Amino acid sequence: MKGFLRRLNPLSVGIVLFALLLWTFISNFVLVDSLALPSPQVIGRTFYDLFTNGYGRRSIFEHIGTSMGRALTGFTLAVICSTIVGLSVGYSATARALIMPFIDFIRPVPALALVPLFVFFFGIGSMSKIALIFLGGFLYMTLQTSDGVRSIPADLFSAGRSLGFTTAQMFRHVVLPGTLPAVVTGMRTALSLSWALVVAAELIAAPSGLGYIVTDATQFFQIPVVYCAVILLGALGFAMDRIIVAIRGRLLHWQGR
Repeated sequence: MKGFLRRLNPLSVGIVLFALLLWTFISNFVLVDSLALPSPQVIGRTFYDLFTNGYGRRSIFEHIGTSMGRALTGFTLAVICSTIVGLSVGYSATARALIMPFIDFIRPVPALALVPLFVFFFGIGSMSKIALIFLGGFLYMTLQTSDGVRSIPADLFSAGRSLGFTTAQMFRHVVLPGTLPAVVTGMRTALSLSWALVVAAELIAAPSGLGYIVTDATQFFQIPVVYCAVILLGALGFAMDRIIVAIRGRLLHWQGR
């Protein structure tokens, strides 16, 4: 915790505090519709009510856990599968010729356009959301990983062949270390994409989750609840991003030195 506080940029802290003060001033002293821009006091009371009484006969922690469970499950599966496929596609021209036509075909299709099909095949439960998250993360990370493999200097492969490396040894000593920066960087973007996709899917069809809260509260014009859900989405997304950044710092501690 102390290390985190030491890394805080005073300018960043200052601009955030200024934004909060500006929000408080505008919502309390300027002629702005309180429904369009609730004051921080109203948001605070709404947060208290959500954490005390929940929403839609479920606790707020259940909604948070549902959304995070969907996002992290799809993300984890995407990381595992895309790493395997991306390494194969980047290393083998044959694998690239067999797999990339399908990836290049589906990649331009917006993930949200597939939501009705996923709901049709998997229902409105968690499975359709996880499948959608998996697809979005898998496509991005496969490209990121394969590009990472192909960016490894040819001299390293030549050195490995000169040392008599087998294919397994080439992967272990050349491909994996050389691709790791691309994989970890791709994980950060894929996690943000997974979080966005789960919320987008819940906005369209879901009985629970933070996206469900946004949709349901909007329909009943509970604007402070919408703001609270959006703030929770941003805070949780930020926290998960910081975790990936910390992991990257541990795994790639040698970068920039």
